[in-house]
Amino acid sequence: MPHFEEIEAILTKIEGKTLTNDPNEAIISFENTPLTRGYDFLTQLYQAIRDEQVLRITYKAFQATAVEIFTMHPYYLKEYRERWYIFGLIAEKDTIYNLALDRITAIEETKSRYKTNRLFEPAHYFNDIVGVTRPSDVPVQTILVRVNALTAHYLQTRPIHASQGVVESHTADVLFEYQLIPNFEFVAEVLRLGEAAEVIAPPSLRQLIGEKIKKLVNSYSR
Repeated sequence: MPHFEEIEAILTKIEGKTLTNDPNEAIISFENTPLTRGYDFLTQLYQAIRDEQVLRITYKAFQATAVEIFTMHPYYLKEYRERWYIFGLIAEKDTIYNLALDRITAIEETKSRYKTNRLFEPAHYFNDIVGVTRPSDVPVQTILVRVNALTAHYLQTRPIHASQGVVESHTADVLFEYQLIPNFEFVAEVLRLGEAAEVIAPPSLRQLIGEKIKKLVNSYSR
């Protein structure tokens, strides 16, 4: 069963860290990423979901000049790229919203009546996006990305998204297709591939990434 294999991998990681303190004797190495800020809220948020507890969360986004206070009915925790996010109904916005734990500054319990989750279905919410950001006004699109042959091998072993499929395969390059909402995280994944990837369609996404590349070129041309 797949979940048993995941548990076995965790146990192997623990053993690799505890069997020896001598780095010269180690036979396996793992990424050692320091815990991000906000990780200490994880247990409290998890328990609030289990106990159906409404929370008052003090939050300061990276681009904000002042803190905001949200009343949240918490429903779901998700990790993406070693950062944690809490999803829930924000009373002030009357919509499902996600907050990054590393931007939370304080959490208080309230006596407000908890609204049972009838809006947020994780399987549906994350099905057609990369990461955690789901734009409300952007539909699922067919996206074509041409990737050089060497990088294509990496994408075939570790797809950007579950919908990834091969449309054309040539000696020099491979044309991949995706069915998803082109959000911030997907754009970042494409840009991470650098000169190895080119967005072919849709035109709007191609233009967006082209503009970002121009700004990057201008920064390095100074």
